[in-house]
Amino acid sequence: MTDTNTRSEDAQSPLTDPDSLRERDDVVVEEVTRPMPDEKFEALRERYDAIAGVVQVGLTHEDAVLLWGEESAAPPGGSVDGGEDWVAAARDAMEDLTGQQVEIDDPLLLEVTHFARESDESETFPAPSVHFGASLVDPDPAFVSDPSAPEDFEHPMFEDPPQLQWVEAVTDAVDENHAHHVDLYLD
Repeated sequence: MTDTNTRSEDAQSPLTDPDSLRERDDVVVEEVTRPMPDEKFEALRERYDAIAGVVQVGLTHEDAVLLWGEESAAPPGGSVDGGEDWVAAARDAMEDLTGQQVEIDDPLLLEVTHFARESDESETFPAPSVHFGASLVDPDPAFVSDPSAPEDFEHPMFEDPPQLQWVEAVTDAVDENHAHHVDLYLD
Protein backbone atom coordinates (compact mmCIF):
# COMPACT_ATOMS: atom_id res chain seq x y z
CA MET A 1 0.00 0.00 0.00
CA THR A 2 0.92 3.63 -0.35
CA ASP A 3 2.87 5.38 2.39
CA THR A 4 0.39 7.66 4.15
CA ASN A 5 3.12 10.20 4.89
CA THR A 6 3.55 11.00 1.19
CA ARG A 7 -0.13 11.00 0.31
CA SER A 8 -1.85 14.07 -1.06
CA GLU A 9 -4.90 15.54 0.58
CA ASP A 10 -7.91 14.53 -1.43
CA ALA A 11 -10.33 17.15 -2.68
CA GLN A 12 -13.17 15.41 -0.92
CA SER A 13 -13.87 14.13 2.58
CA PRO A 14 -13.97 10.47 3.67
CA LEU A 15 -16.86 8.29 2.55
CA THR A 16 -17.82 5.19 4.54
CA ASP A 17 -21.45 4.81 3.41
CA PRO A 18 -21.93 4.96 -0.36
CA ASP A 19 -25.74 5.02 0.09
CA SER A 20 -25.31 8.55 1.49
CA LEU A 21 -24.45 9.61 -2.08
CA ARG A 22 -28.11 9.08 -3.05
CA GLU A 23 -28.91 12.36 -1.28
CA ARG A 24 -26.39 14.43 -3.23
CA ASP A 25 -27.49 16.39 -6.29
CA ASP A 26 -23.99 16.32 -7.79
CA VAL A 27 -23.77 12.49 -7.90
CA VAL A 28 -25.51 10.40 -10.55
CA VAL A 29 -27.18 7.26 -9.15
CA GLU A 30 -27.78 4.28 -11.43
CA GLU A 31 -29.30 0.86 -10.74
CA VAL A 32 -28.37 -1.74 -13.37
CA THR A 33 -29.38 -5.40 -13.69
CA ARG A 34 -26.91 -7.67 -15.44
CA PRO A 35 -27.60 -11.39 -16.05
CA MET A 36 -24.60 -13.69 -15.51
CA PRO A 37 -23.99 -17.33 -16.39
CA ASP A 38 -24.46 -19.51 -13.30
CA GLU A 39 -20.74 -20.24 -12.79
CA LYS A 40 -19.74 -16.60 -13.11
CA PHE A 41 -22.70 -15.57 -10.93
CA GLU A 42 -21.48 -17.77 -8.07
CA ALA A 43 -17.91 -16.48 -8.33
CA LEU A 44 -19.11 -12.86 -8.34
CA ARG A 45 -21.43 -13.45 -5.40
CA GLU A 46 -18.55 -14.99 -3.44
CA ARG A 47 -16.36 -11.98 -4.26
CA TYR A 48 -19.00 -9.40 -3.29
CA ASP A 49 -19.91 -11.28 -0.10
CA ALA A 50 -16.31 -10.67 1.04
CA ILE A 51 -16.19 -6.90 0.29
CA ALA A 52 -18.33 -3.79 0.71
CA GLY A 53 -18.08 -2.92 -2.99
CA VAL A 54 -15.68 -1.51 -5.55
CA VAL A 55 -14.32 1.84 -6.59
CA GLN A 56 -13.58 2.84 -10.15
CA VAL A 57 -11.49 5.87 -10.91
CA GLY A 58 -11.39 8.18 -13.89
CA LEU A 59 -7.79 9.36 -13.65
CA THR A 60 -7.52 12.14 -16.19
CA HIS A 61 -4.58 14.03 -17.61
CA GLU A 62 -5.16 16.83 -20.07
CA ASP A 63 -7.99 15.53 -22.31
CA ALA A 64 -7.52 11.80 -21.69
CA VAL A 65 -8.58 9.19 -19.13
CA LEU A 66 -6.48 6.21 -18.03
CA LEU A 67 -7.90 2.73 -18.71
CA TRP A 68 -6.59 -0.75 -18.00
CA GLY A 69 -6.88 -3.83 -20.19
CA GLU A 70 -6.33 -4.16 -23.92
CA GLU A 71 -9.27 -5.69 -25.78
CA SER A 72 -11.83 -4.91 -23.08
CA ALA A 73 -10.48 -1.71 -21.55
CA ALA A 74 -12.18 -0.25 -18.49
CA PRO A 75 -11.59 2.31 -15.78
CA PRO A 76 -9.25 0.93 -13.12
CA GLY A 77 -10.25 0.46 -9.53
CA GLY A 78 -10.19 -1.81 -6.55
CA SER A 79 -12.15 -3.45 -3.78
CA VAL A 80 -13.42 -1.74 -0.65
CA ASP A 81 -13.51 -3.64 2.63
CA GLY A 82 -16.36 -3.22 5.10
CA GLY A 83 -15.91 -0.03 7.13
CA GLU A 84 -13.11 1.22 4.85
CA ASP A 85 -13.10 4.77 3.50
CA TRP A 86 -14.07 4.57 -0.18
CA VAL A 87 -12.00 7.67 -1.01
CA ALA A 88 -8.88 6.12 0.56
CA ALA A 89 -9.57 2.84 -1.27
CA ALA A 90 -9.77 4.73 -4.58
CA ARG A 91 -6.53 6.60 -3.88
CA ASP A 92 -4.70 3.45 -2.74
CA ALA A 93 -5.86 1.52 -5.82
CA MET A 94 -4.68 4.25 -8.20
CA GLU A 95 -1.37 4.90 -6.46
CA ASP A 96 -0.61 1.16 -6.36
CA LEU A 97 -1.50 0.85 -10.05
CA THR A 98 0.37 3.90 -11.30
CA GLY A 99 3.20 4.37 -8.81
CA GLN A 100 2.21 8.06 -8.93
CA GLN A 101 0.72 10.36 -6.29
CA VAL A 102 -2.99 10.82 -7.03
CA GLU A 103 -5.63 13.24 -5.82
CA ILE A 104 -9.16 11.85 -5.64
CA ASP A 105 -11.94 14.27 -6.53
CA ASP A 106 -15.62 14.18 -5.66
CA PRO A 107 -17.63 11.08 -6.48
CA LEU A 108 -19.36 11.25 -9.85
CA LEU A 109 -21.51 8.13 -9.85
CA LEU A 110 -22.98 5.59 -7.45
CA GLU A 111 -23.75 2.52 -9.53
CA VAL A 112 -25.44 -0.49 -8.01
CA THR A 113 -25.28 -3.49 -10.33
CA HIS A 114 -27.76 -6.21 -9.49
CA PHE A 115 -26.19 -9.38 -10.85
CA ALA A 116 -28.87 -11.92 -11.78
CA ARG A 117 -28.43 -15.66 -12.17
CA GLU A 118 -29.00 -16.37 -15.86
CA SER A 119 -30.98 -19.58 -15.17
CA ASP A 120 -33.20 -17.82 -12.59
CA GLU A 121 -33.14 -14.03 -12.95
CA SER A 122 -35.17 -13.62 -9.77
CA GLU A 123 -32.00 -14.58 -7.86
CA THR A 124 -29.87 -11.44 -7.62
CA PHE A 125 -27.38 -9.69 -5.38
CA PRO A 126 -26.28 -6.03 -5.32
CA ALA A 127 -22.74 -4.96 -6.17
CA PRO A 128 -22.19 -1.27 -5.34
CA SER A 129 -19.50 0.78 -7.01
CA VAL A 130 -18.54 4.40 -6.58
CA HIS A 131 -16.87 6.20 -9.47
CA PHE A 132 -14.49 9.05 -8.68
CA GLY A 133 -12.64 11.56 -10.79
CA ALA A 134 -8.91 11.90 -10.05
CA SER A 135 -5.76 13.61 -11.22
CA LEU A 136 -2.01 13.13 -10.93
CA VAL A 137 -0.46 15.39 -8.29
CA ASP A 138 2.97 15.87 -9.90
CA PRO A 139 2.86 13.92 -13.17
CA ASP A 140 6.01 12.04 -14.13
CA PRO A 141 6.52 12.76 -17.85
CA ALA A 142 7.62 9.15 -18.43
CA PHE A 143 4.36 7.82 -16.97
CA VAL A 144 2.28 10.36 -18.85
CA SER A 145 3.87 9.45 -22.20
CA ASP A 146 3.92 5.68 -21.61
CA PRO A 147 1.77 4.59 -18.65
CA SER A 148 2.58 1.24 -17.09
CA ALA A 149 1.82 -0.57 -13.86
CA PRO A 150 4.69 -1.54 -11.57
CA GLU A 151 6.01 -5.08 -12.18
CA ASP A 152 4.93 -6.14 -8.67
CA PHE A 153 1.35 -4.84 -9.10
CA GLU A 154 -1.22 -7.44 -8.12
CA HIS A 155 -4.97 -7.48 -8.72
CA PRO A 156 -7.41 -10.42 -8.77
CA MET A 157 -8.49 -9.57 -12.34
CA PHE A 158 -5.00 -9.87 -13.82
CA GLU A 159 -2.30 -12.55 -13.78
CA ASP A 160 0.30 -10.01 -14.93
CA PRO A 161 0.29 -6.24 -14.49
CA PRO A 162 -2.41 -4.82 -16.79
CA GLN A 163 -1.81 -2.82 -19.91
CA LEU A 164 -2.52 0.88 -19.28
CA GLN A 165 -3.56 3.39 -21.89
CA TRP A 166 -4.79 6.95 -22.16
CA VAL A 167 -7.93 7.44 -24.26
CA GLU A 168 -9.49 10.70 -25.39
CA ALA A 169 -12.82 9.13 -26.36
CA VAL A 170 -14.67 5.82 -26.31
CA THR A 171 -13.05 3.43 -28.79
CA ASP A 172 -13.79 -0.14 -29.92
CA ALA A 173 -11.33 -1.34 -27.27
CA VAL A 174 -13.51 0.04 -24.43
CA ASP A 175 -15.71 -2.58 -22.75
CA GLU A 176 -19.32 -1.79 -23.69
CA ASN A 177 -20.35 -1.84 -20.01
CA HIS A 178 -17.90 1.01 -19.34
CA ALA A 179 -18.36 3.27 -22.37
CA HIS A 180 -20.66 5.64 -20.48
CA HIS A 181 -18.14 5.75 -17.60
CA VAL A 182 -15.41 6.95 -19.97
CA ASP A 183 -17.78 9.65 -21.25
CA LEU A 184 -18.61 10.65 -17.67
CA TYR A 185 -14.93 11.05 -16.76
CA LEU A 186 -14.13 13.06 -19.88
CA ASP A 187 -17.04 15.51 -19.47
